[in-house]
Amino acid sequence: MRVLIEEEKQYCDQGNYKHLALILTTIALYEVLQQHGKSEPDAFNIMRNSA
Repeated sequence: MRVLIEEEKQYCDQGNYKHLALILTTIALYEVLQQHGKSEPDAFNIMRNSA
C-alpha cells in the first residue's frame, strides 16, 4: 500500500483523499477477483462495469 500511495501521490495527493482511496480500493478488488479465480480480462470487466 505504501508503494501505491507513493506512486499515486503526484497525481492524487492534493487533499483529495477520496480519489486516492477509490484508486487503491479498485486495485485491491481487482487483485482479489484474480486470486479467487477470475481471469484478468474478467476481473477488468467486472471493475469497469461497477464504476
